[in-house]
Amino acid sequence: MIRENRSSRISVQEVHEVTEAEAGTMPGEKVYPGSNGSATPELSPPPARDFYNISIKDQVYGTAPVVSSYRNEKKRRKCKCRNPCYAGNCNPCRCCWSWLCTLLVLIVVGGVVFYLVVRPKIPDFEVTDFRLTGLDQSLTTQQLTTVSAVTIRSHNGNNRLAFDYKSLQVRVLTQNASVSVGDGSIPPFYQGTGETVNLVGNFKATPMAIGKDTQATLTKAQSTGNLALQVNVDIKARLELASAKFIKLKIKVRCSIAVNPKVTVGSQILNKNCNYKGRPYV
Repeated sequence: MIRENRSSRISVQEVHEVTEAEAGTMPGEKVYPGSNGSATPELSPPPARDFYNISIKDQVYGTAPVVSSYRNEKKRRKCKCRNPCYAGNCNPCRCCWSWLCTLLVLIVVGGVVFYLVVRPKIPDFEVTDFRLTGLDQSLTTQQLTTVSAVTIRSHNGNNRLAFDYKSLQVRVLTQNASVSVGDGSIPPFYQGTGETVNLVGNFKATPMAIGKDTQATLTKAQSTGNLALQVNVDIKARLELASAKFIKLKIKVRCSIAVNPKVTVGSQILNKNCNYKGRPYV
């Protein structure tokens, strides 16, 4: 029985090999019956989708922010300007702002250092003497021809700064600044550190007819012995530090004084008050 079964198995295998040969298939390939009874080969499944190709495709079309970030980083590496005011991409406008901001910071720092080291201040100004003559004659002739003699004291309290005065224009006015009783200029001079200078000037009034209001004011001041005046001094000077002249200044001195025109000997000043301020100019 055993031998018969073995022979039967061999015969069945041979039959299958013959059938495969007739069907035109390769050995070992499975054959399935078709609709017309013929055998058709089994198709292999399609290859799996490559994840690397998908990632490349998504990167090209769907992940633009990554590419943009890379490009920005590349631009920042190539840019040579360094902008302290703006932390971003470099372009000419931002480079200009960078230079402007840097220059501004340097100017501020230099100004602070200069102020802390030098401690600059404007010299003190004060009217120490004043004489007004010719008021009686002006009232009699109704023609203003007064003469003013003014002494201005200036003290430079700076230890490192000197002042080179280029021009000093002086005007003496009545209290309401309507009439000038004397105007002129003081010659230029040099004021060293810690130096005190007395400036003396004689100024004549521009001849002019006296109006009724002005005549009444001057007549009352002459009778009471109290005339309110203003002494205005406009100064142009230049600062000097270690023999180097570098800053131009405009100084305005405004003094309110009261004088007694009846006094003929000595100073006529009754009281005085001076204010002054300066600013740079080009």
